[in-house]
Amino acid sequence: MKKGKTLAWRLLSILVILSVLMPVGLFVGPVRVARAATYTYNFAGVTQATCGTNGICAHESDVDRFPYQSTRDRNDFQQPSNSEYVNISARNSAQWATDDPNWYDEIFVQFDMIINQDIADIIRIDFTFNGNTDGGSTEHRIYVQYTGTDWWRSSSWDFLSPGQSIPADVDTEFTRSITSNFEDYINPTTGAITWGVYETRSSEDMRINYVEMVVVTNDPPNAPTNLLCEGQPSPVFGVTDTAPEFSWTFSDPDTGDTQGAYQIQVGDDANWGDGAEMWDPGWTSGNASTVEYATTTLGLDGETYYWRLRTRDNYGATGNWSATQNFTMYENFAPNTPTNQTPASGAAVNSTNPQFIWSSFS
Repeated sequence: MKKGKTLAWRLLSILVILSVLMPVGLFVGPVRVARAATYTYNFAGVTQATCGTNGICAHESDVDRFPYQSTRDRNDFQQPSNSEYVNISARNSAQWATDDPNWYDEIFVQFDMIINQDIADIIRIDFTFNGNTDGGSTEHRIYVQYTGTDWWRSSSWDFLSPGQSIPADVDTEFTRSITSNFEDYINPTTGAITWGVYETRSSEDMRINYVEMVVVTNDPPNAPTNLLCEGQPSPVFGVTDTAPEFSWTFSDPDTGDTQGAYQIQVGDDANWGDGAEMWDPGWTSGNASTVEYATTTLGLDGETYYWRLRTRDNYGATGNWSATQNFTMYENFAPNTPTNQTPASGAAVNSTNPQFIWSSFS
């Protein structure tokens, strides 16, 4: 047993106990924001046979250098055995130990995985590696390949910096993430994505304990609630402001999401038929929760109008329209014809400065 191995096994035992007692989200890499849609992928159930049918595979390579400069830089390309696939499918003391590379060569391990979520819904992908390298503290680097590119070109691989220094013989876990431009890495037809872990120390094997990919998608916001017109819930009667104010409350199933934009419509048809919209300013950016009617002034004519609103979150996902609300304008009637006029029609008036009298206004 190599020097330091006893300490390593003790540390591994502690890690196993903690992995049982603590939720994965608290134990792995950076703390993840709680969301309604989080999908975890690993190598549980993968075998050499399934690799050939579904493309979910791992391969170790003895490399002259990485990133590659030509096809000659990769000296071999070997799958783990079925039992080694089992070893990397769970956080425990079992490991997949690669071959020792040739003198002055390094080890690069490639992980081909499949994402089942729509690219447009993804807001983050986390890739986690747990393992170590023999021979001394070694920097490990996580790469992701640009989809549709040749594996042997240096420009085909994106380094998710920084690297992670891992002590010899001590399983260490670290995570790197993609937070944008997901279409650059994911095959739009198959969902395939290729990761790589490179050890910078030459002539030493790599030990892989566990590999995991977590895909986080964004749920659209809920339909707005607490909708008010002039501070009152629908139906509202007797509105006297010819430019009424509307307000609402934003909510989202994803913790931490905020409103990125809103769209309001005001119309004269509760069913929103063609041409029903009297006012639709389109999408307005920002987290405002009130807006004032801002088109042709409404009349005090007793007419009933309808309005609805929807929002987008800060990731651009669009929620459903709210339930249709209504408000009725105050109707301003013309006054009645004055009565009890004095002097009466046709009456003789002796004054050159007559006084005219009529009934009170009504």
